[in-house]
Amino acid sequence: MKCPTCGTGFLFDETPTPPFCSVRCQQIDLGRWLDEEIGVPHESGDLDPESFRDDSDPDEPRRSSD
Repeated sequence: MKCPTCGTGFLFDETPTPPFCSVRCQQIDLGRWLDEEIGVPHESGDLDPESFRDDSDPDEPRRSSD
């Protein structure tokens, strides 16, 4: 297998940080995520951003939908 960060080949069973070859490469990848250099690809769809809003009162207990 090849490390997605540095491209070094390694055996998947011999690393404590799969799919990375080392903790260093794992941390580099995490840094890229946190800096928003990389992200999960997504398709834009017909999702309405307003449908994700939560207008409930944070002080009011949530009701179960049972």
